[in-house]
Amino acid sequence: MATAGAEPLKVTPVKVSTGSAVSKFLLDHAGSSLKVLAGSTAAAAAYHLAKGGTAGVDLTTLTRTTTLTSLVWSGMVLGIGALEAWVKFHAPSITRPLALDVGRHVFSALNKVEIALSVALVYCLGASAASGQSSALPSLTWVPPALVALESVSLLPALLRRAQAIVSAAASGVAAPKGSPAVHVSAMLVIFAKIGVLLHVGAQGLK
Repeated sequence: MATAGAEPLKVTPVKVSTGSAVSKFLLDHAGSSLKVLAGSTAAAAAYHLAKGGTAGVDLTTLTRTTTLTSLVWSGMVLGIGALEAWVKFHAPSITRPLALDVGRHVFSALNKVEIALSVALVYCLGASAASGQSSALPSLTWVPPALVALESVSLLPALLRRAQAIVSAAASGVAAPKGSPAVHVSAMLVIFAKIGVLLHVGAQGLK
């Protein structure tokens, strides 16, 4: 807390390489998404084979994995999508282009984690169905992966393009182009729907 007579806080800009490999990976949305999807699918297939196929997969393990994945996932989305994304725009020392630049990296990273978690839930659904025990998992387990697919294919690319346009305009010293709020509203609705379903699936697994 600032006191009377105290010197104002001096913020020293931090130089970050625009050619960061992590940044390039995250902002190459289509390419990085496919890589994460392929890697996660390969990991799930390897696990399935290591267990000796459907016969070796324990239903209790599938149920616990679904529950744990849903609860951890809901916490991540709640913390980032519903809290961090809103709070950072109220920081007095951050500009809108900078907040959007940070946000597009954070949400891209979250999306890659969600793709991997989606593969985990889809695997649990598939393995339980193959063993004739599909009713053992909550009926809405398929919804979060479906919402992630919608985000990955439609909503997130549109948000990333919008953020890039504003960041580029700020760097060039020109006015940022105006965009429709419809995509942002849709994205927020999907986020809150996802949180609700994940909490429901997780709660069902705890019963």
